[in-house]
Amino acid sequence: MHLIFENLVPNLVAHYTGNFKGLDDGVEEYIFPADVWSEICVTSSASGDTIPSQFGAQVPNLEKEHSHMTAEAWSFWVLHITPIVLLNHFTRPWYYTHFMKLVRLIHLCLAYDMKSSDIETTQVGFQEWVMEYKK
Repeated sequence: MHLIFENLVPNLVAHYTGNFKGLDDGVEEYIFPADVWSEICVTSSASGDTIPSQFGAQVPNLEKEHSHMTAEAWSFWVLHITPIVLLNHFTRPWYYTHFMKLVRLIHLCLAYDMKSSDIETTQVGFQEWVMEYKK
């Protein structure tokens, strides 16, 4: 899971903010404008004021304290905060839908109980997710 929370998710954030290896969004429009990203970061961090600490540590402001993000913080942010704070912020709904497919797959991987069909669903799901991401 560290590969997801300390590699994949931070790289997605870098893509969504136009900070991934000098690449821009090309012919697509998935990069958040700076003011939108700031709002997402402030809202994400502020959500900790109303979430009981037993769920995990408060997520730092990703814009200002990006280096303070741990695998636990990325996990909590992706699984519990982003479904709300990213809603209606992408320029195209497809990007949110694609991101939420990743969230669903991560939830499946973290389930305490897995059926055989769940293993196949995650394997095929991640393959499809990566192919869609490459597009």
